[in-house]
Amino acid sequence: MWLSVSSLVSFGSQILLRDAAALSAGTAGALDRVPLELGVYGLFCLLNIFELALVPTTFLNLGLIEVVEDFVERQRRAEDDPDTPYAIDAPSSII
Repeated sequence: MWLSVSSLVSFGSQILLRDAAALSAGTAGALDRVPLELGVYGLFCLLNIFELALVPTTFLNLGLIEVVEDFVERQRRAEDDPDTPYAIDAPSSII
């Protein structure tokens, strides 16, 4: 996550602004390559924004997996020890 943030700050505040200023002033050494560079680093910025948008979903999925794994482990222990208070009555085999 922090790599995406740092990349976004670096690309957005340094490279894209520098290229936009060079393009508007016409002072770049190779003006024909500046739009390509703007496009490539702009795409990198969009990809980093997209990745940051996925972060909350990823953490929610990870939390759900942790809860399910904990539930399965408790159920397994409950089947081994019938006196466990959080045992769920489930058939031992489905026929």
